[in-house]
Amino acid sequence: MEKITGVILAGGKGTRMNGSRPKVLMEIEGKPMIRRIVECFESPFVKKTIVVVGKLEKEIAQVLPSDIIYAKQSEPKGTLDAFRSAFPYLSADDIALVVPSDIPFLTKERLEDIIKFYQENPQKAVVVGMKVANPQGYGRLTIRNNRLIIIEEKETSDEEKAIKSINTGIYLFPIKLVKDLVHQVTNNNRTGEFYLTDLVYMLSEKDQIVPLYYPEDYTLKGVNDWETWKLLKEEKANREKGN
Repeated sequence: MEKITGVILAGGKGTRMNGSRPKVLMEIEGKPMIRRIVECFESPFVKKTIVVVGKLEKEIAQVLPSDIIYAKQSEPKGTLDAFRSAFPYLSADDIALVVPSDIPFLTKERLEDIIKFYQENPQKAVVVGMKVANPQGYGRLTIRNNRLIIIEEKETSDEEKAIKSINTGIYLFPIKLVKDLVHQVTNNNRTGEFYLTDLVYMLSEKDQIVPLYYPEDYTLKGVNDWETWKLLKEEKANREKGN
């Protein structure tokens, strides 16, 4: 059985939540958010974990185990650029499970479920989607011209904003499929950033990626600001009460 390499994207600008600590270091039920996510990769299915860091490298390293590998993203140029920053620590035979650093209630069981799905669809990349009632703040996952595409929230038209299938930001990439493609992605978009979503489109053109959809679940939701954090805590509390 192939073992997975975890790649956690934590090289962003260090957004602060309500004027407190940077988002990735915010305490969630007694642990920094980045520590909770790293612990999800403490699984027999995972051989190593790489954390992509930016200016918060020292602060992040202080709260993580000593066996973590750190890849430096010199400046935040988007999710694809962050993923490329991990390539010095990845080989062509590796399978990378890429996860954002701002999904506070992610679980080890959920990641293992995604890995098992990949093992049932070997040699293809996986993008994890979710069907939600309110997709605001997320990229939309949809089909266009018989191809799977992800439209970043910043790039969506008014019509596309109504799409209810969203991208969770979790991907599983066999490195041999993407090692050349990652250098072909351009930043010809409104923000000038390099998006993993463009890599998804390239793989879709080659029929080398499959979607894994989940129903709405707080364990797969990210937080962008204090308001989304409060709503996510409420959703978790309601789910645990059985509401």
